[in-house]
Amino acid sequence: MDRHPAPLKSFATLILYSSSSPSATYRRLYEETITIITGTSEEQAVERARELAMTRETEFENKFGETIRWSFERVVDISEIAETIADGAEIYTRHFHDYAAYCAIADSDATEQET
Repeated sequence: MDRHPAPLKSFATLILYSSSSPSATYRRLYEETITIITGTSEEQAVERARELAMTRETEFENKFGETIRWSFERVVDISEIAETIADGAEIYTRHFHDYAAYCAIADSDATEQET
């Protein structure tokens, strides 16, 4: 039996939240966060990220009197952080094949931020 606990590793977890409201005029909003989670394995880090994300769910009334609820959707991605966290450290990398789809999302996000 190994008496030494597994060393903790740091992971960048991409967590997705969504907002909702019973208001007929409310437009759903999504939020991606990159959160640093420690764990002895990727599986443990994913579970810890889920637990943390659920504690961040909230509900409030906005300035229009609408009830807004932010809910955890899912852990989208996880990546071990191999570098020491310091200025310029890379904490998250995602690879993809469809550049046009990526640009469409980025362009859509930029357009929505301008309005």
